[in-house]
Amino acid sequence: MVVTFLISGHLHAINIGTLFALLANGPLIGFFDHHVWHGLTHNFRVKGPGNAA
Repeated sequence: MVVTFLISGHLHAINIGTLFALLANGPLIGFFDHHVWHGLTHNFRVKGPGNAA
């Protein structure tokens, strides 16, 4: 979407689903991780001062 807008200068449509995914996906994941699936473990590591590679 951004690439085609930069190339052509025209933006024809953004669907409701696209806006929802861009704006609400992160907050929804955070909410459900905190309130619904308490013990859910994600399959990635966060690099920090204690476990830097």
